[in-house]
Amino acid sequence: MNLPERKRLVIKMYLQGETRAKIAKATNFSFRTIEKIINDHENSKSKSKRTQAYELFSANQQDLPDLLSVSIELDIGPDEVEEYHRDYLRVLNMNELARIYRDTKGKLGLFLDFYNELHLYNIDLANIQEVGHLANQIPQIKDEYHRVSTLLGITRNEVQDQQQILSTIGNSISTANGQLSDLQAKIQNAYTEINRKNEEILNFQEIQKSMKNSDSYKELEQSALKNVQKYMDLRKNFLLAALTITRNTLVKNPEFQYLLNPSADPYDLPLNDLYIQAAEAEFQEFLMHIDMKIIMEVGYIMRGEKNLP
Repeated sequence: MNLPERKRLVIKMYLQGETRAKIAKATNFSFRTIEKIINDHENSKSKSKRTQAYELFSANQQDLPDLLSVSIELDIGPDEVEEYHRDYLRVLNMNELARIYRDTKGKLGLFLDFYNELHLYNIDLANIQEVGHLANQIPQIKDEYHRVSTLLGITRNEVQDQQQILSTIGNSISTANGQLSDLQAKIQNAYTEINRKNEEILNFQEIQKSMKNSDSYKELEQSALKNVQKYMDLRKNFLLAALTITRNTLVKNPEFQYLLNPSADPYDLPLNDLYIQAAEAEFQEFLMHIDMKIIMEVGYIMRGEKNLP
């Protein structure tokens, strides 16, 4: 039960002749509070129904008015209790209007203009409360605005830096594209030159092929083979002569056989000089015994002569 219901229960049990102990147990009021409620009830009998209704409405003004309870407690009909409540609200609003008159120092014109503006734009109490809530948040909104402005300034600087970087990258890409175009042109020129060289090679191969099939080329080839064979034969005779000289030098001079030993010092200059002198002497003796025609042919070959006698 709420407070008015408990008070009404106190009066009801009092009129029924119940003891204070039972009333206290049923309403959970102290004896002192019960006495006050009973005394107030006895004193209110001298007040008018209207006054008593106003007091009940005022006592319960935080909640919705319980008109039925007031009607039962004062033993009045519904029309009468509704009239009392309507008059109570009018008087209450007049008190509020009097407060506004006092706050505006009698200048209700501005207040009425404000009221008309609210009515014109369909602004109700909920909108006003929302505006009041926003007004209380203005300092926080200002702080947030400054913070966002600072972040926005930082972001703008970062965007400018990124744009600068992108511009630099764009320039680098343009330069790279130019270099790539030059490289492509050089590659194309190289391909052209390669194709030209390939054509020259093909032409040369065709020429070489036609030359090989010609009689003059075949005669020249046969002549060259003969000269090479003859040259090799002469070189063979010369080599045979050199081997003969070397053999005779080692046989006649056993002291030089040491040079054939793998452990011999190849840089033993005195011994080498002696061997060369002995080999030259053997060569002179060899010249005296060989056919002079062969020696002359060997000399021609060594000098690069083409025509042999």
